[in-house]
Amino acid sequence: MPTQANHNNENDRFAVRLADASMNKVLPQGSFAVLEHADERTDFRIGDIVYVERLRDGMTELSLRRVASTNAQGIKLTTHSVDPRFRQELTYPPRGEAEKLRILGRLVGKYEDFQPS
Repeated sequence: MPTQANHNNENDRFAVRLADASMNKVLPQGSFAVLEHADERTDFRIGDIVYVERLRDGMTELSLRRVASTNAQGIKLTTHSVDPRFRQELTYPPRGEAEKLRILGRLVGKYEDFQPS
């Protein structure tokens, strides 16, 4: 789950830092995901990594998810982790009124801090 975000200007790219291992097959915990602004009108492909805002039970969750499938009913989004505790699937648009989901961006790069040995 990302911990920081600044995505106020739709023309700029932005970065978020991963706080957990939910996407560690692609982005290690602590690395930065570089994103371009995107929304539900964007043409997503299977394998794209997207940044989503999930609202449920009065709480907001910001996370990265991998596009697992797309069809006329929507987009299936999954985590991409080697740790089974982080495996989770979301559907956009969500099925039900209790949850709201918005796509905020698409991954275009990553940055990892250099750790000298």
